[in-house]
Amino acid sequence: MLLPFVANSSLKDFKKPYFTNHDVWTNDPNRQKPPFLSDKQKEKWTPPFKKVKTTLHLYDLYDLNHKNQTFSLNGRVSMSYNGKLLGWQGDESEEIGISFNSINNHDFFQGEWYEPYTDLNNNNAISLPFDGNFSAKFDYRKFPFDDQVLNIEYESDADAYHIIFKQDYKVTVENNFNKILDYNIETVKVENKIKVYPTTFGINDYELGETYATSLVRTSIFLNKSYLNSFFIYIAPLLLISILLLLNASRLSLDKGVKLSLPPASLLAIIFLQNEISQTLPELSYLTYLDYLYIYSYVLVFICVLEAIFSYDEDFNFSEKSIYFVRRKFLILLMNILVFILPLITFYLIM
Repeated sequence: MLLPFVANSSLKDFKKPYFTNHDVWTNDPNRQKPPFLSDKQKEKWTPPFKKVKTTLHLYDLYDLNHKNQTFSLNGRVSMSYNGKLLGWQGDESEEIGISFNSINNHDFFQGEWYEPYTDLNNNNAISLPFDGNFSAKFDYRKFPFDDQVLNIEYESDADAYHIIFKQDYKVTVENNFNKILDYNIETVKVENKIKVYPTTFGINDYELGETYATSLVRTSIFLNKSYLNSFFIYIAPLLLISILLLLNASRLSLDKGVKLSLPPASLLAIIFLQNEISQTLPELSYLTYLDYLYIYSYVLVFICVLEAIFSYDEDFNFSEKSIYFVRRKFLILLMNILVFILPLITFYLIM
């Protein structure tokens, strides 16, 4: 019975969770009050949430997979708080239920909470180790000069009316936590959020209205790539082929066999290079910067073939027909634009 509804519905018919500002939620009394209360009840209502200070320690970042847009991470979440913890039903607990934005719960390791202890500030403290795979939304428009962001999120299983996370803005990392593949870890940013779901998840006796809000901490790892390494790995081979084609077209004295055979050989080399790189990237709905360079290279090969054919057309006596030399100079000028000018313009526009 649900199939007709699903088939005839668009994405705009479905309500999605949204984020609201953490500080506004915790400091603005109007945002703290459950939406179903009357005005008189709101005046007397006191927010029961407990602020829990959290700290994230990262041990290792590994298995960055461009094809699947995933990465693996292991670390530890530590939390400290005063007094007793209360769940959304008002029950006391020494543990805090949290959920990570991992992509495979079967492979995700979330250990047991370490035995609660008292920290130096006489707060109750607990910590939880984790290790697993996370998804990433990579943007490859600037590839191979792309910078990326990896997001790790964890949220409370209890609602934000009872528990509020307050993550330290400093994330501790191991000494070797500074590089992955050809990316350098530039910085780590922490955001405290309130995630509001437009549902109560089937909790019929939920007293706080028609939405369910949770406290969420998002840690963003910013990666940048070395432009010099990317140039020599991805751009230099293509640039070398383009310069050889340009030299091949600009010399009239070259052997006919060389002049006619270099463009097909270059075309095969370009196809091979592009195929090798495409194997490491996912299917994209847009062109990367490197894709534009390959397009320019294909056009360059085509122009070089035309120039070689014109050069050895026996029906022309080029020493007497100046129109050919004008045409040839135009082709060589166009090739120079494809090799040197258009890549720079594209780089400027994309970056």
